[in-house]
Amino acid sequence: MLKLNILSGFGGGVSGALVQATFGYFIGGHSSDSKTATDKLTFATGVVAVETDIVTSNAGSNFWDISDTVTYGYHNKPADVERLTFASDTLALNTDSDTSSSNNDHCGFSDANDTAGFGYWMGGERPADSPSLVCDRITFSTSVTAVNTDSDLSVARALASCLSDRTTFGYTIAGFSVGGTRLTSTDKTTFSTSVTAAETDSDLSSVAGQSATGVSDNGSFGFGYYVGGVSVGNNEIVTAERMTFSTGVFALNTDSNLDVGKQRQRPASDNTEFGYLFCGITDIVSVATSDRITFSSGVNAAHTDADGTTVNQSPGGMSDGAV
Repeated sequence: MLKLNILSGFGGGVSGALVQATFGYFIGGHSSDSKTATDKLTFATGVVAVETDIVTSNAGSNFWDISDTVTYGYHNKPADVERLTFASDTLALNTDSDTSSSNNDHCGFSDANDTAGFGYWMGGERPADSPSLVCDRITFSTSVTAVNTDSDLSVARALASCLSDRTTFGYTIAGFSVGGTRLTSTDKTTFSTSVTAAETDSDLSSVAGQSATGVSDNGSFGFGYYVGGVSVGNNEIVTAERMTFSTGVFALNTDSNLDVGKQRQRPASDNTEFGYLFCGITDIVSVATSDRITFSSGVNAAHTDADGTTVNQSPGGMSDGAV
């Protein structure tokens, strides 16, 4: 398949040409049929279809998937991790990648330094209703996951959202902490050291929330997006905040707002042109509708070709060529 090359407009660690990814994958999730199937998104057309070769052993999830952007993607289900081989669309348990506990409601990101990089699963609930600050880090060259205390969060978080600028920093944003307190704060992980610390410059500018979606343009235009979620009072959010990666600062960006409040969508970025926000919950009901952000303009709009094949929320989401 033809892949698009464009010059990066972001100077914070990305150089040369970015290549458009080929496929996005939305694995499992919660739906009316306890979804085990995978919806596969072809980035060249923006169309979603069922991929019958990829079936998870987990009938429901609320987890974030991680991609090394080259060879493998990792589906955390929890504790037991399934590894997706992009070249063959094969999903299988990979015990070396298992996480340290039966974690739920975490988020994840990766540094796209080819297979020399790392992926991070941040926080979550260990056990239920107990937000955690623990980080499990996967070494892409070996597919081995282990607790990495340098990367632990500054505050326990569950149902946070994650963003990666691709090569320099990863961000763990908002969520809820001990006692159910919803947050606006952000922790930043420096990829060169794997150290995580509170980053007040990257705190949200608007309401505290959880269960939002984070999607990155991978440095093609220098932005990351934090969209939707649930605020205090369990009100579903339409607003979007956009981070400028060169400064790490969030600001409201109304062009990226959703048409209707939504939570628990899952992201996939094509690396160069579009970010997809797949399915989710509206008015406490799982939906099949999806949204797409155009990276060059920051405009978000419903994109029916990428709607789920069934109603769904909280599947794993990953791309074969983007964080």
